[in-house]
This record gives sequence, structure tokens and C-alpha cells, in this order.
Amino acid sequence: LNPGLTIYQVRDALVSTAVPVEGIAGGRIDPLAAIERLGLRPAASPPPPPPPPPAAQQPGGQQTSTRRAKWGHRVEFNRGVMRRRLVRGVVLGPGRLEVQLQAARVSECQISVGTPRGDVILSLLPPGDPTLRSMTVLVKAGKHRIDIQCDGARRRSYTLSVAAWRPLAQTASRR
Repeated sequence: LNPGLTIYQVRDALVSTAVPVEGIAGGRIDPLAAIERLGLRPAASPPPPPPPPPAAQQPGGQQTSTRRAKWGHRVEFNRGVMRRRLVRGVVLGPGRLEVQLQAARVSECQISVGTPRGDVILSLLPPGDPTLRSMTVLVKAGKHRIDIQCDGARRRSYTLSVAAWRPLAQTASRR
């Protein structure tokens, strides 16, 4: 790192390397491109992932089929009109789940995430922006339920974005 950088240099690098995304003013930041623009390099790369576990063997030397899920970080957008409640089921990998709701009168709305074990995680922070409520939580792999409930019966247009590790492909192999 370079402690001599000013906040303006860092901001300019983040803004100038942002990737355009439809519907998001200013786009999505690209931290790696900003680091390169500033002439900085990470100290070390992360270690490689551990190898997959071996397939289970049945008596007689036959191996059972194994299912391997490949995960990729994806952002999904849903748009529409809602009244009091909006529920979406999503299959997620382990890691960080980010949910953002953009709507009029979002302070009347509450986001909750139902986990595969039946736990419910609530977003308790008040919105910092009158049209945006967000929630970030670490989740385990499985099917989760995103539930948005709003006071009042008036219709409101919404945009829901869900960023998380999602399955790219499910494959079964026999050895």
C-alpha cells in the first residue's frame, strides 16, 4: 500500500475504472483495476482451494456417483410492482449474501432471509436512503427464502438485487 495516496487519488481511480452497469449510476467498482491504476500490487495471492474429497466407495470396490456443485458469484435483478409482500426462493452457496430493495417508501419495508434450517434473519437497520434498504449476511449453502414485507396496501414499483454465490452447474459422474 501507499500511505502517500490522497482520498482524491483513490476515488478517481475507483471512478475511472468502474465497469458500466445498466441501472446503476456510476457502474460497479473494479477494485483490481483501481489497484493497477494506482500502481499497487497485492502482497500475495490467496492459496489455491483444497482438492475435492474422493468419491465414496461401496463394498466390492465400486464408487458411488458424486455431485459437485460449481459456484460463481452472481447478481440477479428482479423488477416489478408489489403491494404488501414479495417472496423469492434462491439456492445459494456458502458465503456472503447481499440483498438490496429499491422502492418508494422503503422505510415501510422489512427484509428477512429464511435459512434452510428454518432460522429467520432480519434486517434491523433503518435505511440510510429513503428509496434503498439493504441487508448483508453470511449464509450456508442451501435453499433460502428472501421475504420482503411492507406496511400499507399501496402498490409500489421495486427493484430487488440479490448478490451471492450461486450454483453454475450440477454434474454427476460415475467412476
